[in-house]
Amino acid sequence: MNTENPFLDLPVFIRVVELKSFTRAADAMGTSQSAVSQAVSRLEKRLGVILLRRTTRSLSLTAEGERFFGRSRNLLLELQDAEAELTAEQTVPRGRIRLSVPAAYGRIVLGGLIGRFIQKYPQIELEMQVSDRLVDLVEEGFDLAVRIGDLADSSLVARQLGTVQLGYFASRAWLRRAGRPQTPDDVRAEDLLAYMRPTGDVYPVRFRSPDGKPMQRTIRSQHRFGDAEAMSEAVAEGAGMCGMHTFVAERAVLQKRLLPVLKEWWPAPTPVWCLRSPGRLVPQRTRLLMAELESVCSKRN
Repeated sequence: MNTENPFLDLPVFIRVVELKSFTRAADAMGTSQSAVSQAVSRLEKRLGVILLRRTTRSLSLTAEGERFFGRSRNLLLELQDAEAELTAEQTVPRGRIRLSVPAAYGRIVLGGLIGRFIQKYPQIELEMQVSDRLVDLVEEGFDLAVRIGDLADSSLVARQLGTVQLGYFASRAWLRRAGRPQTPDDVRAEDLLAYMRPTGDVYPVRFRSPDGKPMQRTIRSQHRFGDAEAMSEAVAEGAGMCGMHTFVAERAVLQKRLLPVLKEWWPAPTPVWCLRSPGRLVPQRTRLLMAELESVCSKRN
């Protein structure tokens, strides 16, 4: 028997008392009589009292043994009940998940997924923060975070969920008025609406040449937006052109309020990641949500 943990001897003592025999306890636990006897002796030595009176014909509890048996058996039963409850939680997922997602992606792509997940697992308590702010998973107590783009070096565990495509769009009315750009060099500062990070700086203007070479342009946009959907609406109303992810533009494109431009210059797809803290046992509820995220995000590649 394992002697590294002294509490492992406690169930042996309880089984001996219940069966009133070292031999029957050994048979029930699938071990030897000498191992059972040694476990009880170790327990008595650690406690500094005699728990059992042993003779060749009988086995009985001392006064100290009676008190210890009563309390320790109740504690063991409570421990078994707690274990059974946790096992049941693994069968019926429950508990809280804190999730951070980018603003537009959370609203447009993940909102429906989360609604279905809540109905599928009603015992799970979900808290979803929808913001482009990069949260600190460890310091702020988040279980998962969805991020778009290249990741900074960190100790976080990253799993790619899929990709998104950055494209450029404008309204039909604006294209008639300003003309359709043929290359990135045709894009002027007054033409381009820019998307801002929560820190106030704008996202870079990225292209990829027809021969596959990545390009990044510095264009000081006259107009800047902190919300992708608001920017999409402004462009659809003829305010200019902008770069945005296709999942933001797709509804207006289907409605023919937006048209793709410079399509042969669009950059390579951008990865979407799911991040979690390292070195932690991942609960079943969290694994289930990660699987749902991957299923939905991969279909939008």
